[in-house]
Amino acid sequence: ADGINAEYGSSEDMMLLAVFLVGIVSGDYVNIALEGKAGASSVAHGGIASRVNDDNTNGLWSGKSCYHSQSGSSKIMIDLPNWEHGALYPISTINVYNRMDACCEARINNAKVWAGDTMCGEIQY
Repeated sequence: ADGINAEYGSSEDMMLLAVFLVGIVSGDYVNIALEGKAGASSVAHGGIASRVNDDNTNGLWSGKSCYHSQSGSSKIMIDLPNWEHGALYPISTINVYNRMDACCEARINNAKVWAGDTMCGEIQY
């Protein structure tokens, strides 16, 4: 895959803590999300997109680890290194770490996770 994204179509704000992509690079399993560039269709409350691939898995908003969208449908993307030159990566695992504050943990429900053009699943919280 050349990147991953999560899409959410709800009137609620989307909260996403962290994404880890485990792929094989030069024979080793690595978190290639760390080298990617995150972007989002909307951002709110200072929850910038780069928080989804910064290796911080603290589940609390105060830990400055969560992405936050505006209300309505939203999309968060991680473009993997050299995607613009056609680089593809074999992805073996996508781990999504959710926000754990009592107010917001269910907001990720029904988010769809994609690797490239392939839908990998829908989050059921």
